[in-house]
Amino acid sequence: MTLVGQPARAVLRGTLLLAGLVACCGTLDAADAPPPAPTPPAVADPAVPPVASTPPVAPGAGADSADLEDPAPGKDLAGWLGKAVDASGKVDKAAYAREARAWGVQAITRRLGPDYDFYHKGAKPEVLPTLFMPETKVEKRAHHGQGMPYQYGGYEAKVNDTFGSTGGQVFYVPERADDPGVDRIETYNWESNLITVGPTKVWWSGSHPDPALLRKDWQDLNGGPLHFPMAMARSRTFWSNDALMAFSSGFLGADGTQTSGDSYPCLLFPKGKVPTAVAVTNGNELGLVALWDLQSGKGEVAVIALQGTNLRGWRYYCLPTFGSYNQLKILGYIELPGMAAPTGISCATNNRQGLVENKEFGTYKLEDHKTRDIFIKGDGKDKLFSAGYAVVISRSESKAVFIDLQPTIEYLRQMYLTSDENLAKTVDAGLAPKQWPPTFAVLPSYAPKVVTSIRVPHPNVVLAGTRPFGGEPWFCHIGTLDGRIATWTVGGLATEAPAKAEDVKAVGVTQVGRTPTSMMFLRNSDPAAPGSSPYEYNRTLAVCCRGDREIDFVSFTTAGKGTVYRRLRDARLIDPVVIDPCERAPLITVGDFKGRKVVNYRYGPTPDEHMRPLRSIGVGPDGKGDIECGGVLEFPGPVFDVNTTNVN
Repeated sequence: MTLVGQPARAVLRGTLLLAGLVACCGTLDAADAPPPAPTPPAVADPAVPPVASTPPVAPGAGADSADLEDPAPGKDLAGWLGKAVDASGKVDKAAYAREARAWGVQAITRRLGPDYDFYHKGAKPEVLPTLFMPETKVEKRAHHGQGMPYQYGGYEAKVNDTFGSTGGQVFYVPERADDPGVDRIETYNWESNLITVGPTKVWWSGSHPDPALLRKDWQDLNGGPLHFPMAMARSRTFWSNDALMAFSSGFLGADGTQTSGDSYPCLLFPKGKVPTAVAVTNGNELGLVALWDLQSGKGEVAVIALQGTNLRGWRYYCLPTFGSYNQLKILGYIELPGMAAPTGISCATNNRQGLVENKEFGTYKLEDHKTRDIFIKGDGKDKLFSAGYAVVISRSESKAVFIDLQPTIEYLRQMYLTSDENLAKTVDAGLAPKQWPPTFAVLPSYAPKVVTSIRVPHPNVVLAGTRPFGGEPWFCHIGTLDGRIATWTVGGLATEAPAKAEDVKAVGVTQVGRTPTSMMFLRNSDPAAPGSSPYEYNRTLAVCCRGDREIDFVSFTTAGKGTVYRRLRDARLIDPVVIDPCERAPLITVGDFKGRKVVNYRYGPTPDEHMRPLRSIGVGPDGKGDIECGGVLEFPGPVFDVNTTNVN
């Protein structure tokens, strides 16, 4: 087997001193400059809810760059940072509007950041390893006679008590003008003792394009066919059927898999608010959307109340569900002080996934005070959030803003859990401002609050750590263009204790590959990472490093010190820009921009419950390897986002 990487001392870059790190970032050539932005379809101009007022914020640790210094002088970064906001923070309204709406190959490559070709221009071509990839076969009898591609196992019709898959959405820049650039795929599949570890098209319900994009109600609200996808997100810790998908027109829609029980709710942001990034809280309670406001020239975060369906969950607004949504409601907008051009967002809350007394949420009726007590002090106490935070970054402005979600969470808990009188006020739920939950314009006191703004040199990706096991600290990780992952503790932002700016402290930095574009916690144990466990959201993560064509796997100590323990490099990866961890197996899916494909990599044995009799399948040709390529799926355009979930 061809193993990934090199000897351990070559692979492990370790944790480096913050000062004196050298960056080699640079500009786009003139020929690579983004084209003029396409004109999105005309849309209605709904009334603009007021933005929640944000008081001046205290600087947090690192605000004076004492903890994370600027990279040493290298190539000019200006071409990658745009012209919307200058070094003094002044907004050029024309450039701001142009860059917010820009969409296409050049525009998206600039948003992603410097690629491998830029850093290695004129260098001798590297010879990368070609990892083992198992043969793909097709079993015509599987999938109800429609055929199933697979790599492992053998068909046994009598094995009908174990089956399932993971799947979701892919964003790409399409070749055809009538292609919305959103497809639906599966990334892992098991059935009748067959296992598919490669990405495939969805075998039923529609794959190209994703059927949600053809819905008349979506197109009517958008003012025409949907194009120009910008960002999407699901919860990173709970089962999350639907992705919140944002488009440059200001359209936001919820779309899932073939068994999500979707209602396909959607909304349209007011004209001039352009979404750039999306995040969802742990239990699918709230959506957070980073926006550029073209009228004010300011950055904002829209807070979206998510109402679940009856599919295995509650139909209450803003309480845990399995991520199938019935309604989306804009509660309001949080102004980001001193940040005009947000480029990334991540959030975390302090609740865990799991059943309550071995029952699903939907079986509990909060009208019974004894039931409410279960979620206040009983078995369900850690299943409902009581605290949380969000982090918003701006690459061009070198800033990270930390937001406390607890004011919103406390109010929701008060209304749902404390008394019959309060609960009765949640019955009249709907989209009107005074209906439950009220907008921030109606009740400003429960809007999230900005706690601190920190200077971080050209942040390109952010990952908010969620509830750790064993009382360990909460960590937030921010990746800079030059390949540093800065790790921060967040103090009271993550707990019911008061959130203080001084509690946001830098505790370390880990050097990874250049231009980190995507960073995700692994959702399964990694045999190569001691101490890793399923749903461990602080210790083990993977980083997609576009600038060096690699995926770096990083393990953290309880003190926040990181070590790269595996570097995935494969000749098949031309331009990796996004990673998506599989929810049901030790596997990641990588989106390849210039390669116009998604590629799967498996880093551990398949779960033994996916075969009968129970047995797992190891990695590589002998079952003893470290990592393998599961398969490749090509697309009609450059891929820039992938987001999947467990299929019911």
